[in-house]
Amino acid sequence: MQGTTGFGLNVLVAPVAALLNPDLVPVPLILTAVVHTTLLAWSERRNLRIGEVGWVLVGRIPGVVIGVWVLSVVSQESIQVVFGVILLLVIGISMYRRGIPRTPFTLSVAGTIAGITGSTVSVGGPPVALVLANDTSRLRSNLATLQALSTIMTIAGLWVGGHIARSDIWVSIRLMPALLLGFALSRPLIGHLDRGRTITAVYSISAIAAVALLIKGLV
Repeated sequence: MQGTTGFGLNVLVAPVAALLNPDLVPVPLILTAVVHTTLLAWSERRNLRIGEVGWVLVGRIPGVVIGVWVLSVVSQESIQVVFGVILLLVIGISMYRRGIPRTPFTLSVAGTIAGITGSTVSVGGPPVALVLANDTSRLRSNLATLQALSTIMTIAGLWVGGHIARSDIWVSIRLMPALLLGFALSRPLIGHLDRGRTITAVYSISAIAAVALLIKGLV
């Protein structure tokens, strides 16, 4: 999923991991994701737009700080419900307006929201993907680069905040073979998805993420 659209790894894995063992979310998934995003960013580097990446990172930095603070004062269930609702609203607005305008302001706001959700519930891709969805050629490259850089920032913030344990690192290592297999399988599928299907995939994955967050927070 992530290899073809530029995001979605934690959208698929986080709900399952949370049901199996809440300790798997968010830190082990964040540690695992940094490897995949780095690989994808390198493979899609030819379509990268540094300016767009920069504006998202401007918003991502305070978002990570807020996210680490939120982890310490708000319950995981409340966080999931709030961001599930916010994400559904953003999806609705994007579909109604046939896309969200790609401006420094919208990119920065998306970066801030992604920083918060990525640090708290391991789902940071959808807010940015919804802003970038209208340009298939730049979607994967920008998202992958953003997520590689921002995931490193998130890991640093979690480390400083004392939220990374040795057991988290061990779990992420055990998940690595499956992650690399998924990346390899995604390569042949890119051409098929790029034929007018990318924006539908972005909306669908984002909606799945929102519903999964709501279910986890309410059940």
